[in-house]
Amino acid sequence: MELSNFGTVAKRDYRALKPMSLPLIGVLVSGLLIGCGLIFRTYTVSMSSAPWEVARQLGLPYIAVEVAVILYALRRDFSLRTIWQQIPRFPRFALTCFFGLYWIGATFVSELGLLALAQNIIILIHLIFCAAIY
Repeated sequence: MELSNFGTVAKRDYRALKPMSLPLIGVLVSGLLIGCGLIFRTYTVSMSSAPWEVARQLGLPYIAVEVAVILYALRRDFSLRTIWQQIPRFPRFALTCFFGLYWIGATFVSELGLLALAQNIIILIHLIFCAAIY
């Protein structure tokens, strides 16, 4: 498969997870939404304890499921290195610059350093999750 002037991508399929059926995805997403609704009973006011409020604001149940999918994919030969190597050189350079500036901003510039760092880690988990299910 040719990608303009940036290079080529190998035709080998690197998917670690087999595609799921649409009803199964619907059941899993519905279960997660119902579970979060039972855990976090209110979305209009803050939770009674600070740890629960942090878990609700950061979406930790969703992150836990994403991490479980990533770990499952890793056990089934998922490789970030292979996916990274499939990205053509110029977009890979742009992504490297983006990630570098993103982490520098959270670490050195943000007034809420730990919260910004937590958000960066969560976004990184989202991106790795996307790669794992791709």
